[in-house]
This record gives sequence, C-alpha cells and structure tokens, in this order.
Amino acid sequence: MATFAEQVRRYFLWLLLGVYALAAVLPGPGAAAARFDLCQWAGLPGRATMPLVLVATLLFLAAMAVDLSELRVLIRRPLLWIAGLVCVWLGPTAAVAVAGSILPITASDASAGLLLGMTLVAAMPVANSSVGWTQQSDGSLPWSLGLVVLSILLTPWVTPLLLRLSGMSLVGAEPELIEQATRSFSGAPFIVWVLLPTAAGLAVRRWLGAESIAEMKPARHLLSTAVLLVLNYAAGSLALGVRPTTAALASAAVAAFALSLVGVLLASVLTILFRLDQPTRDAFRFGLSMKHTGLAFGLAATAGLAEQPELMLLIVTATPAQHIVAAGLDHWHARKTPAADPVATGG
Repeated sequence: MATFAEQVRRYFLWLLLGVYALAAVLPGPGAAAARFDLCQWAGLPGRATMPLVLVATLLFLAAMAVDLSELRVLIRRPLLWIAGLVCVWLGPTAAVAVAGSILPITASDASAGLLLGMTLVAAMPVANSSVGWTQQSDGSLPWSLGLVVLSILLTPWVTPLLLRLSGMSLVGAEPELIEQATRSFSGAPFIVWVLLPTAAGLAVRRWLGAESIAEMKPARHLLSTAVLLVLNYAAGSLALGVRPTTAALASAAVAAFALSLVGVLLASVLTILFRLDQPTRDAFRFGLSMKHTGLAFGLAATAGLAEQPELMLLIVTATPAQHIVAAGLDHWHARKTPAADPVATGG
C-alpha cells in the first residue's frame, strides 16, 4: 500500500487534471454530488452538503498528521510568524483589489463572478497541500505546519472581515452574494465544518499516539487523495459543465496564477527582511502561494454560490494553478523527493 500511495502522490497533478477532463465530459454525477444535502435527504434540520462533508474529512485527516510539539519553533520568532500570517491574506487581497480596478464590471458582467471567486480564494487559509510540497523540497515542516494550523484557526475572524472589505471595493458585484458568502464563512457553520474536524483530528492523534498514526500514513494518504479528487470533480462539474468560453478560461487562469505568484513574491520579501535560511524560505513560498480551495468550494456551495459559473471556474482553476506553481518551485530547486505525509492532499 505504501508503494501505491507514493505513486499516487507523484502523479497527483495528472490525476487532478484527469478529474477535470472527466467533469467536462461527464458533469452530471459531479453536479448532483455538489448539490446533495445529507440533512435534507435524512429529513433533519440544518445543512450538510456533500462538499462540506468532504472538506471536513480532509481537515480531519490533515489534523491527524500534525505534531503540535513541532510548532514550538515559532515561539522563538514571533515577528516572523505574525508577518507570515499577515502575508497569507495581504498579498491575495491586494491582487483582488488590483484586478477590481482593472476590470470594469457591472452586476450582470461575468467579471463580477470572476472577481468574487478571486475574493473567496484570497480569503482562504493556507492549503494543507503546502506541507506536502514543503516536505518534498526539504523545507521547514514546523513553519509550514504553523502557517496551515494558525491560518485555519484565524479564518473565522479574518475571512468575514476580508470578504466585507473586498466586497466594498468590487463595484458592481452583487452585494447579496457577498453577504451570503460572509455568513457562511463565519459563526456556527465554520465552527461545525472547519474547527471541529480540525480539533477532532488533533484529539485522535493524541489518543492513538504518533506511532499508530505513522503506521496509518499510506491509508490516510490514499483516502485524503480520493476525497480531494471527488471534491474537485464536483466543483469541476459545476464550472465546466456549462462549457465556459476560451476567454473565460483564460481570464480565470490568469487570475488564479496571479493569486499564487503574489504569495511567492511576498515570501521572497520575507526572506530578505528576516534573512531566512533556505528551508524556512521554501516553507513560506509554498505556504503563501497555496490556498485551501476545497474549503472555498465547500462553503460557497453551502452559501448558494455554486451556481455562479464564473465564480466556480475561478475556484476550479486555482487548484491546479497553485500546484503547477509549486511543481515549478520544486523543479527549480532540483531536490530529491522523500515520501510525503497525507497532508499533501488537502486543498
């Protein structure tokens, strides 16, 4: 199983692109899964959409791989991790502001959906997958894990604020859509579907012990990869099932790569300001350039935003874009690739 899990990890980007190709050809099952609500099916109150269940599973599996004792290194450099967390959201939000000033939009313009999609992705925490790329490049895992865990814990407060501020700058974007997104990214929904699965994963690790969790690594990796591929198939079905134009795809690709590359740029700035060594620099490059797009899709679906094709197209495009940027960074360093932990497949 370990050998198979390693092969899946190596070819994950190709599997992801294959899933999007399947979504374009056969979008029906994916779209149905994206709209499926467990609570509605069982006749229970509340909402439990399939995307949210899948995201909660990813967060639970990722948290099981986190050794909190490794985060003690962050205490020694408080200014660095504070600056890093600021950059997690500062760079992408600035990119959205620049895009909003360049693209003249109206409420009926497709650019409004594209910019709202950029806003959602920019407001997300660091993707779990950044840890896998950091490990593959021999980067600093404590700093990589720190960016993931701390950004997720801060998201219930930071994300709604950023959505409101960004919404004020997106002239022409429909205010009710922004308000829907803000409600879904705060309060009880976020606690239930993000913080609780994360806390549960940490608790299970403490209960079972590090050795048992390590023995489960191949199985956890395969399960988290399968969940992530299903999640992206559902998102891709909504975005690609409507057959987006070439211009829409190109615009979404440019925006997605811009969101990722601005993180690489900010990591270079932090490297100069704090004189970071190479492992720490690599952790920040991957962390600041990768957003939790799975979480963006899950909460967007709950907010009723999944029917916005341009918004979904941006989220879908951002996933492979940031993995391509990460692969480029890894290739640039020309490092050997050790086996990655299951956190390599989260968002």
